[in-house]
Amino acid sequence: MNNRVLGRFRTTASGLTFALAICSALACAQTVPWPPAMPQQIPNMGQQITPLPYQGSGGSQLGGPAGAQLTLLNPGLPDRPNWYAGQAATTVVSPDNNTMLVLTSGFNRVYGTVAVPLPSNPWQPQDSNEYVFIYDLSKQTPSLTQVVQIPITYFGIIFDPTSLGTLSNGTTRYTRFYVASASYDLIHTISMDTKSMLWAEDKADTVRHIMSHKLGNGLNVSPNGATAINSQVGVYPCAAGLGISSDGLTLVVANYYNDSMTIYTGGYLKWALLKEVDLRPGKSVTNPQPGVAGGEYPFWAVVKGTGPAATA
Repeated sequence: MNNRVLGRFRTTASGLTFALAICSALACAQTVPWPPAMPQQIPNMGQQITPLPYQGSGGSQLGGPAGAQLTLLNPGLPDRPNWYAGQAATTVVSPDNNTMLVLTSGFNRVYGTVAVPLPSNPWQPQDSNEYVFIYDLSKQTPSLTQVVQIPITYFGIIFDPTSLGTLSNGTTRYTRFYVASASYDLIHTISMDTKSMLWAEDKADTVRHIMSHKLGNGLNVSPNGATAINSQVGVYPCAAGLGISSDGLTLVVANYYNDSMTIYTGGYLKWALLKEVDLRPGKSVTNPQPGVAGGEYPFWAVVKGTGPAATA
């Protein structure tokens, strides 16, 4: 993340569990042999993570399935080859079960070690991004094929169900996915070149997903003498979970800090903003209910149906 995020994001239980699995693994790697042989404790939750098989007191196998592995996420930074990413938050598998994406959403910042005057960001921007780890699942053991950097994310990632293509090696794979970019208030389109089989941002399509939220809902006041500790009271927008119809023609974005959903229609390279739906009961177009709580912090979206009949 970077300095465009103000405040702290809430984390889902599943995202927290996955993130802690990675984070606690990193902590263990510094003090005990890797991989850890016993269950790892989740701090302050009274729960355990047992991804690896281990032998119980009676000789029986406990924990994860035989052959399970716990893998650190190394994004392959050229100047920091031994640096590992944290906060793995979302996994998604392609419709054909051949590709898995692991998205980080957190605080993957790398600080410099040289004593120099602090810039606006005291970390190294070229190394302080979020990541999509792309795995090939077509063989028995998943293999990491590429890592794509995204400046900032918040959980949202989804495959385009219409992107099945034939690669230069003769195999077929889904070749496009979308990533929500949190306070940047847009959706990144990441596509694979079928000849080189490399993934990169598809800027011609990304530009069609720029939203126009200036700030999230809440206070937006300048600080006074008593609150000068804050540069501003308020939050930036946060594009979060994504949903897409099975025909790839409707894309829905959950706007976490705007209590709304943004709906696009048209499909790849033809996306157009259809409308934004305010989820608060008092803002309803039909039968508004002022003063009734609801609609806050939408985290994800699911699309049912296709074409003009699609609903979220």
